[in-house]
Amino acid sequence: MNPSSPRGVVDFAQAPLTYRENGMSQHKFNVGQKVTFFQRAIGELPGSGDPVASPEPYEVTRLLPAVGWEFQYRIKGAAKGQERVVTESEIAGTA
Repeated sequence: MNPSSPRGVVDFAQAPLTYRENGMSQHKFNVGQKVTFFQRAIGELPGSGDPVASPEPYEVTRLLPAVGWEFQYRIKGAAKGQERVVTESEIAGTA
């Protein structure tokens, strides 16, 4: 943190590794883009098993800020209209 910044505010220009340097300055997907959602079993931790692609296509409806090192998205199912918030590693662009 920059000593001249208000308490609790991170000065990303002074951070040792910024989103820009880490290649994460922009979302990978855009609003309106069709994506595939990869589901994990309930209670399954990331990296412990292969996620299963949802048969329902989804569409990105909103770009959300990063949590930790990953951007988040609000997506909506094309068939059932179900909405959910997912991280960038849980979706992939469709061809």
